[in-house]
Amino acid sequence: MLENLNLETDLSKKLSTKEEIRYPQIKGRWYHMNELDSICPVDWRLPTADDWIGYFDLLSKMTGAAPKINSRKADITITKFSRHFDLFTADNPLNIVPAGIFQGSVFMYAPESADYWLQNLTTEKREQNNKGYKPVKISYPGKSHIHLFNEFTVIHSHDHHLELDEMELLRRFLIRCIKEDQ
Repeated sequence: MLENLNLETDLSKKLSTKEEIRYPQIKGRWYHMNELDSICPVDWRLPTADDWIGYFDLLSKMTGAAPKINSRKADITITKFSRHFDLFTADNPLNIVPAGIFQGSVFMYAPESADYWLQNLTTEKREQNNKGYKPVKISYPGKSHIHLFNEFTVIHSHDHHLELDEMELLRRFLIRCIKEDQ
């Protein structure tokens, strides 16, 4: 999708009229993680981490930049591209604009970032047992997302501020769906 999803749901949030006037460039709605399994239209899906990395590959080909992609135990970080291209220019292929998030019922504008849900990302953490620490593969179902910044981008999964019992801190992110055959 070349635009943020803008489907009204019981759990989605949208900008107030005052915020729409202040940030006319931001379109779409922010969604709760419990909606992710059924939010994309038929024959569309949430993007994967590989889909986003493919986007950075495309930007590299367009600009001659060579972003550095580090896959660590708990996340994927993309760096060393900000001198070569701006993720939020008017001519970026996905029409991404800085947007911010909803935390609880409060819109938090971020002039240099955009945040999107993506399909589950299996990460790794270290757990202690009687023999020391060992890596354990974990997945946070429905809790994977990407934070796009010009200086760096992070793709990761976690529980932090995504649980219903933290309603005043609960985060909602934007959604871009991708055609199933892509």
